[in-house]
Amino acid sequence: MDIRNKRIVITGATSGIGRQLMLLLSKYEGTKIIAVGRQMRHIPIAMNIIPFKTELSEEEGIDALFDFAETEMGGIDIFISNAGAFYCHTHETAQWDDFESMFKTNVFASIYATKKMLELHKGTDSEFLVAITASGLVKLPLPGNPVYMGTKSALEGFIQGVRFEFPPQGHLMGVYPIGVRRISMWEESPMKRWMLHWLQTPRDVARAIIRGIEKNKKSIYPTPLARAAVYLFNAFPFISNWYSRMTIKQLSATAG
Repeated sequence: MDIRNKRIVITGATSGIGRQLMLLLSKYEGTKIIAVGRQMRHIPIAMNIIPFKTELSEEEGIDALFDFAETEMGGIDIFISNAGAFYCHTHETAQWDDFESMFKTNVFASIYATKKMLELHKGTDSEFLVAITASGLVKLPLPGNPVYMGTKSALEGFIQGVRFEFPPQGHLMGVYPIGVRRISMWEESPMKRWMLHWLQTPRDVARAIIRGIEKNKKSIYPTPLARAAVYLFNAFPFISNWYSRMTIKQLSATAG
């Protein structure tokens, strides 16, 4: 897809991957971007960047976003569903509010936004794209964050199923980072110590996403060697089991 002159919505645009996407995509000729987030002060003042604050975990918040995009830009060509919630804890310590918050933000928001994009482009021949930030952890299941992985696994199932409902001019792209440096959820996580060899910078992930958009990729694995690791873990389950046991020991030692 040619990114020039596209009308773009980015959720989670005030930090991490979303912010880097906003900054990089704003440099393309003719782009117009609605940057969605909670901390508006982190959105730069620019002619082609429009800040918008809404509650993505609620149907009304996403409806308001699409209404705003129609008014300000006349529609949406690229929707990047990047906002996410993360809590790192064992399932024993997780609470109902944690489940609800993560599923609403990580799963329901992307599902509903995709539905809105399909409705928006129904009966048209205009090219459009939906990119959804899932997680490489759905391909490399590891202990330490079962509820978060549950949300991303649900999202992965949705991505693989709904792509059959996209028209020929529509593109759906799943993004599978494993871990991202300088994002608060990883900086504050006890998993950071043993995740270091998987972590990338938000800018590196954003660049990988943009390359994927330009090439109409169906999936993006920004982490180097991630595809090889996925193959090894699935082809040789004993490797996955060994790595998981090692991870549990390291987490226990950190907690202690």
